Amino acid sequence: MMIGCLLFIPASQTATYGLFLFALFVLASGVVIMQVVSNPLISLLGKPDTAHSRLTFAQAFNSLGTTVFPFVGSILILGGLATVTADQLSGVELDAYRTAESQAIVNGYLGIAAALAVVAGCGLDVPQCAKGRKA
Repeated sequence: MMIGCLLFIPASQTATYGLFLFALFVLASGVVIMQVVSNPLISLLGKPDTAHSRLTFAQAFNSLGTTVFPFVGSILILGGLATVTADQLSGVELDAYRTAESQAIVNGYLGIAAALAVVAGCGLDVPQCAKGRKA
């Protein structure tokens, strides 16, 4: 996922649709892999009797995030640029808008990549919790 976020930097600097599409594909593939890998981990994190409840709870938050984050993410990544459209601008203003939009994308995805790196660093010891469990 972090690599997908970092691929948005050259995509926004070159303004190439194919590179944006590839970055989105890598990012989405990382999300899917993380969701598949997290299910067994979630079932190991507590008593086996309540594993189904934890999985249902996690999937509920997944659905909520899928619904809410596109709106919140557009505000976080684009900021005030989300309310302006390119149709309202021309000439120098349009060039400045496109530059600001590209920089907002770079900053947003750098922030997301940094957050993913922190989460990955914090999660390195999580598999150790399953070692003490008896089968």
